[in-house]
Amino acid sequence: MDLNTVTEVAHPRTRAQLPVWTAGDAWLAGGTWLFSEPQVHLTRLIDLTDFKWPALSVGATGLTIAATCTVAQLDAFACPPEWLAAPLINQCCRAYLASFKIWKTATVGGNLCMSLPAGPMISLTAALDGICTIWKADGSEQKVKVADFVIADQRNRRRVPFNCRLQRTHKPKNCGRRCFTTSPTRSIMMTFTASRRGAST
Repeated sequence: MDLNTVTEVAHPRTRAQLPVWTAGDAWLAGGTWLFSEPQVHLTRLIDLTDFKWPALSVGATGLTIAATCTVAQLDAFACPPEWLAAPLINQCCRAYLASFKIWKTATVGGNLCMSLPAGPMISLTAALDGICTIWKADGSEQKVKVADFVIADQRNRRRVPFNCRLQRTHKPKNCGRRCFTTSPTRSIMMTFTASRRGAST
């Protein structure tokens, strides 16, 4: 859908180039929801894709997922065989009731920030003890567990003009048993992991 009230699209490449947030602004990553219905209150989009964040990277602290990582990129990620909970990644990606076009556009960060009840990326990253890194308007950062980030239907701890930048999860190899389930209508999706000592999340 055309957003005919939008008169400007900003393309910052660094945090210093981010424009001052004003009324009528919106973040743009995949835009699958943004362009799905009228947004008559918007006048400017701030495109995050020019930051060129690595979609996925593995380090000593775990798996880092960029907010701009698409569902298709996450689904194609080749996890090391010792990551016991790795199958959750593909299961959650495939929980989307969406076409391949949406898969290639919809982002992990967008799913978290929309905070819908049937949010497969929310379930995945919460089950893996994910941590959101949020850029705040004053130049500081805030780290919030995914489990604490989403607080209600379409409500979360991100406040405009904050920008949910990256998620970091524990390596799936550190998780033990896993469970994935959806309701018959897929209106609810849950994932669970249990440590070897039996503590569930």
